Amino acid sequence: MATALNPFIWDRPLDDPSKIIGMEAFANQVALTLKGQTNVALFGPRDTGKTTFTNQLTLELAKDHGAGAPPFDVVKVNLQRVVSIPGFIGCVYDAMTSHPTKGLRRAAQRQLGALEKEIGFDIKVIKGSVKSSALSPAQDGETLHSQLVALRSLSEHLVVVFDEFQRLRHCPGDPLAIIRSALMSSGSNHVSLLFTGSIRNAVKMMLENSHEPIFGEAAEMQLPAISRADFLEYLDFQFQSTGKGADEAALNHLLNATRAHPRSTQQLAWECWANTPAGRRPVTGGPEGGRCSRIAHGLIWAPRRGQLHFTLPLFA
Repeated sequence: MATALNPFIWDRPLDDPSKIIGMEAFANQVALTLKGQTNVALFGPRDTGKTTFTNQLTLELAKDHGAGAPPFDVVKVNLQRVVSIPGFIGCVYDAMTSHPTKGLRRAAQRQLGALEKEIGFDIKVIKGSVKSSALSPAQDGETLHSQLVALRSLSEHLVVVFDEFQRLRHCPGDPLAIIRSALMSSGSNHVSLLFTGSIRNAVKMMLENSHEPIFGEAAEMQLPAISRADFLEYLDFQFQSTGKGADEAALNHLLNATRAHPRSTQQLAWECWANTPAGRRPVTGGPEGGRCSRIAHGLIWAPRRGQLHFTLPLFA
């Protein structure tokens, strides 16, 4: 007998298109902007789904949108661990050599192999020596520049995503100037950039300060909130399809408890689902004493601390 799995995912970005909620129109807007040779800076608070959105955007960019907007390939560079130019080199190396598309991954391996022959050493040596690179800062910068030039040759139509872009603000070695030279100058008209950041002010300073190398080089966009109707439809489907249906009042109560925060809602829904035995409905007494609120009235949710406490049974 098949066992239903908990359908709610909250501890990592989503890559299943069926679980990405209410971002189709925005993904289309951003994709057409990027295909029109305009860079984009995407803002959104932490844990609101920026990385998940880039997964949906990748699918949208792969579509043919007509004349002048063919399918684009995407390379995602996660900058979360960057504290130095060697660290940046390591992030780009990982993005290129672990790309999910076999053709791009092999092209990246060939490009990096040719680059290593040209510069005379293994890039993995730099990647593995972030704290004490054997090269001078100037040599590290030149290596990063050559690596980004190699990156732009992977596809005739390319979007490069720099996730957690605010990490570069305090990175020594002038990484923004290197990005501009390699990916925003002559020879890179086929490349568009997406900068995502959870610290809005830090990213805005990099884009709106006239002293910064990438001043005025990206359209600024805000990740939209998921509409309540879309969220309700998603929650309803996930509970119903796994045999633990809930009525709309219950789902509204869950969304009210989390203020419809994407990660918090997924986590609370996960807990409700996990604590409801198979074949029974997630139920508690509501504030009006009956069936008005049938999921989360027995929960105390503290979003800032990420804590969840059960005070009443969650099923009936």
